[in-house]
Amino acid sequence: MTLPADSPKGTWRRCLDGDAWLVRNGDGDVQVDAVVPGQVHLDLHRAGKIDDPYFRENYVKYRWIALANWTYTTKFTIEKTDPMLGCGKALLTFHGLDTRATITLNGHLIGHTDNQFRRYAFGVAGHLRAGENELIVAFESAAAYANAEAAAYPYAVPDGFAEEQHGEPNRNFIRKEQCSFSWDWGPGFLPCGIWKSVELVGMSASTHVTDVVPDVVKQGADFVVKVKIFAESDHPLTHTVVKAEIEGVVAVETVFGDGSYAEVHLTVPSDKIKLWYPSGYGPQPLYSLRIDLPNSTRTRRIGFRTAELVQTRFEGQRGTGFGFRVNGVDIFAKGTNFIPADAFEGRVGAREMRILLLSCKEANMNMVRVWGGGIYQQD
Repeated sequence: MTLPADSPKGTWRRCLDGDAWLVRNGDGDVQVDAVVPGQVHLDLHRAGKIDDPYFRENYVKYRWIALANWTYTTKFTIEKTDPMLGCGKALLTFHGLDTRATITLNGHLIGHTDNQFRRYAFGVAGHLRAGENELIVAFESAAAYANAEAAAYPYAVPDGFAEEQHGEPNRNFIRKEQCSFSWDWGPGFLPCGIWKSVELVGMSASTHVTDVVPDVVKQGADFVVKVKIFAESDHPLTHTVVKAEIEGVVAVETVFGDGSYAEVHLTVPSDKIKLWYPSGYGPQPLYSLRIDLPNSTRTRRIGFRTAELVQTRFEGQRGTGFGFRVNGVDIFAKGTNFIPADAFEGRVGAREMRILLLSCKEANMNMVRVWGGGIYQQD
């Protein structure tokens, strides 16, 4: 069991990423070692079961992968002295599952998932045991599910040109990356798998902050930072003190919402910060926003700026202008439409994203539009 430096006192973490997984198809006649985060196509290619999926028409040749069910299995050991076993609350957290899955731990049904884009956390304190533990994640074919849902729906729903693109139909019946069914610019692989990290988090008289979501707005001469805080604990969080701080400005909130959510507002005078500008128009200073709860701290880097959509009306003409104004400066937009970086998101990490975004900057771009048929991109 490891305890990272940024974990609160009384919180224990175990990452279940890595190569200690197996994946097999529904018939059991194909089984290979698997890597998490990842996807089935990547594991089959790594094991030599298939050639490069990107080569020629392999996206059609290997459609059998998308039409099959697949099951991931891993085993991990918890020592009798491991503090995880004594925690009042333990969460098994999947940061990304693609897509419809059933999870069991030591033979106990833990839960179901049906959305590629969200994180799932399941309480497992009563299901962990000393010694060997077995975790199974069984995926249902996204193509088969979407087709069944479409057949049961009383109306015809248009879904593009799947046949012409040698893809699969009915993408709009499942919460999955839509372009994975095929698009006019890319192949339809319909990958499945554990495409983001998996971890166990145990809490013993502690609080685990799961998310900090800041929103910066201009109010008069000052900026207001509205901070939404989401947390988990093994005890009720109501009346918990939440402290937020940035550049010496401190705000304290003493009621933690409904027990898992709080919101804190900080008013930051404009003379305490420098404004953030798009590339080519000025610097991009960032500031540390610190959130403190009992036994738990989280830090986020944020910038300060105003942004307006300007739609100027032209006398005697139909329509309006369409432009952006940042910090009172009109911006000449130079940018790109950012589609998914890879058909297999399980191999897209911070390094790959940094290369792409730095390339945009070096090409003198100052705007990136996240295309809507892919995923919610990384922060």
